[in-house]
Amino acid sequence: MTAVFRATLGLCLCMATPLFAEVDLAAYNTCIEAQIAANQPAAQCMQQQHAFCDSYPADDAPAAATLCYIEAKDTWSGGIAARLDAIRAKGNEKITAIAGIEVKYDLLANLLQCDRIEELAGLSDLPAEAITLQKARCQAAAAGLALTKLAIQMRGQE
Repeated sequence: MTAVFRATLGLCLCMATPLFAEVDLAAYNTCIEAQIAANQPAAQCMQQQHAFCDSYPADDAPAAATLCYIEAKDTWSGGIAARLDAIRAKGNEKITAIAGIEVKYDLLANLLQCDRIEELAGLSDLPAEAITLQKARCQAAAAGLALTKLAIQMRGQE
């Protein structure tokens, strides 16, 4: 086996496994139900899922932390789509439309705040990597919070 082949094989094996801990939607859903039953804030469930991304030192590994949050945002977005599909599968067009409108505007409002934070940070002395990390973290939280609100509002509709 040549050195080039070993290096290529190693790279392929590394790429086949996730670089970051993924958001666990099943654990998140269990957490949501437990928080609701205990009359506790459900947003903590989203924050728990971001703990791995939060563990990256922002000063030493901003790119890794940024990618982690981007993956988290993508998972939250997938969770939103899955919940909307489950609601749609029940066949009530009005409830489906309401859920779609609610999540759309919740997410847009959240993301608008991320843009505001990014613009304000651009006026500071923060390095570009820190601003990018801040926006990725905000966007992941925006999607996670939109899913959390959807989960609470549509309980029993899925």
